[in-house]
Amino acid sequence: MEDSKKGYIMKQVFGQKELHEREAICTQQQPPNCMTTCPIHLDVCGICDALKNQDFSKGRSIIEKSTSFAHIIAYACEAPCEAGCKLNEQGQGIQIRELERACLRFGTNQTRPRFLLPKKSSKVAILGADMFCLSAAMEIGKKGYPIKLVSEGDNLISQLGAFHFKIPEADLKADLSMFHCLEAEFCFGEVINLEMLTSMLEQFDAICISQELFKRIIPNQSIINEETLETDIEKLFAGLPDSSVIGQLSIGKKAAISIDRFIQKVSIKVGREQEGSYQTTLFTSLEEVEQSKRIVPSGDAYTKEEAILEAKRCIHCECLECVKGCAFMQHYNKYPKQAIREIYNNLAIVMGNHLANDMINSCSLCGQCKAICPNDFDLGEVCKLARQTMIKTEKMPQSTYEFALLDMAFSNSDKCFLAKHQPDWNKSAYVFFPGCQMGASAPETVRKVYMDLTRRLSGGVSLMLGCCGAIADWSGQQELFEESIQKLMLEWEKLGKPKVITACPSCYRVLSEASNMKLVGIWEILEEIGLPDNVRIRQEGGEVLAIHDACGARNQEAIQNSIRNLVTKMGYETVELPFSGDTAPCCGFGGLTSFTNQEVAKRMTDLCIGQSDASYLTYCMNCRDRFVKQGKNARHILELIYGENPQVSPDLSKRHYNRMILKQTLLQEVWGEEGMKQTYNFQLVIEEEIRNQMEERMILESDIMEVLDFARKSHNIIRDTQTQLLLTNQRIGNVTFWIKYKEVADNVYQIYSAYSLRMTVEEE
Repeated sequence: MEDSKKGYIMKQVFGQKELHEREAICTQQQPPNCMTTCPIHLDVCGICDALKNQDFSKGRSIIEKSTSFAHIIAYACEAPCEAGCKLNEQGQGIQIRELERACLRFGTNQTRPRFLLPKKSSKVAILGADMFCLSAAMEIGKKGYPIKLVSEGDNLISQLGAFHFKIPEADLKADLSMFHCLEAEFCFGEVINLEMLTSMLEQFDAICISQELFKRIIPNQSIINEETLETDIEKLFAGLPDSSVIGQLSIGKKAAISIDRFIQKVSIKVGREQEGSYQTTLFTSLEEVEQSKRIVPSGDAYTKEEAILEAKRCIHCECLECVKGCAFMQHYNKYPKQAIREIYNNLAIVMGNHLANDMINSCSLCGQCKAICPNDFDLGEVCKLARQTMIKTEKMPQSTYEFALLDMAFSNSDKCFLAKHQPDWNKSAYVFFPGCQMGASAPETVRKVYMDLTRRLSGGVSLMLGCCGAIADWSGQQELFEESIQKLMLEWEKLGKPKVITACPSCYRVLSEASNMKLVGIWEILEEIGLPDNVRIRQEGGEVLAIHDACGARNQEAIQNSIRNLVTKMGYETVELPFSGDTAPCCGFGGLTSFTNQEVAKRMTDLCIGQSDASYLTYCMNCRDRFVKQGKNARHILELIYGENPQVSPDLSKRHYNRMILKQTLLQEVWGEEGMKQTYNFQLVIEEEIRNQMEERMILESDIMEVLDFARKSHNIIRDTQTQLLLTNQRIGNVTFWIKYKEVADNVYQIYSAYSLRMTVEEE
């Protein structure tokens, strides 16, 4: 019963209606404008692709699948698709009609197979033999209906109009010969009048009549429904006025669909919005498309080589704007419409493998896709909702975000968390909240900023060290996130509800959305009170900085401008990156990607730093850390202002240690108090190679200390007689650690390897 309930919740979160609504926002699978402006929706891109590969026979096959009148189309069509070509916006569109002729001329003239027709007893009559009637007759006949075509002319060609003179006689006859594959009867030289129509309505299940005959013989001009071609005479369908050949072909197809539905007694109107010409919703940018000119035929028509060159001008219109700047979607080779379908299927699984878990948990949730998408599709929102759903239904493996959540818990524990008024103050006008990441990576910068604020701001500046709860939010743990916010709110209220000065854009966004705190960014404060007196002003010819905008500042133009204003005041020349401002990509930390999928996180980082060779300036400490770790010269703006330039990205163990030391240092230096200290009576020796291994496996130095402390007390130790290395293990929470080590001196242990297994053990 419980499993079925979980499955039900999953399916309700992503119901079919919501799925289709979200899918419709992404236009990537929509046809290009050249195809939708063509009334019969000829696959122009498919033809161009075939010719690019020198496959004229495939191009011909594409044309013949769209219409049985391939030669008529190639020679007499008015080519609305050419007017709809996207390249017209920057110059000259593709000469599609010439490419069609080349396909028919150079493509293999294969014998067309007879239609595999289902046998139907209902009979349909066609009155007239213009292009509309021929198209309707062909399409109705292909559906398996016996047809009778009645014409006042002597033969089919005589009724086609002047355009047939444009078509070689052999090609025209080849198109009309397709009627031999149908169960069709032709009557020529007949007098078509109201008496004949009345008689035939009694004999046939449906009748299709040309626009010309309809106007001539129907009294009082019966009304024609333009959507379905029904008239107010039962069983009678009529054409519409359209002087174009391609238009008449399309209207004939419309008539065939209506007649088939009428006879089958199903809805005639449902799902017909995209028949005939319509405007596509597909967005295609020409920003990176090089302008080209049409290939001019050297003779009356294209040679093979000329046709291929013209086809190569086709840009194969598509909308992958969001993919261009997103390493996540590039890694999974998907665009949002594909991804959301996979996520939906993944959530609908009650039992079995959830194959899309990895993708769901690798998104940075940064919102870049929404900022870039012409229709505001937010794939991050979908992935976050999926995570929340998986948490609620217990389908999310606990190990997925465990390390990150433990890191957040550590930041908010008594070892690191702090909330105190400025010394000698019992109230505060401000509270400085640097965020957990700055304290972990740049504790000295945090100290310098706080001391500067206490000197230059009036009314008292308290300090709060901790995590805003973004990690719980990103992991889908809504209850835990709310608990984190409540903890901060309680401490904020104890301080007298001062204005919160944040140093992290993500903290600023989270707290502004989830609390009623009064917020201001450190960048705004420094704009208001000015830069510190000892700030270094860039000298002429000095370093040029590329500003990488933070995910947390997306859609926050004021924050982005403040950063640039401060850098300008310091005399630095800046360059804008191709993806900047609201379109800046995530560094790989957001959404906890660096914890769940290090390969994707690295691709995100590489995409960011690959935009420019210049040194980078960030205002997110995670961005700075990840860029420096990948070898990029990068600094946080507060490091630039307060004279810090470590160019070091601390490992996970060092980050934990920095948070503890920051609290202890400030307590002692600012308030004259002693902080909590955890000490062991032994030391570790860890070489760089092993530290890198620990970083990759998310094992902290404190974890190893705890395991070895337990080993020393429990004697849970195995000695390898060949290497003389010691092996011990301990389970801490959901993680079991194995440590290989050796005592190299009294109470000094060198670590040779460290392993961990994160899993949940459920007891019956």
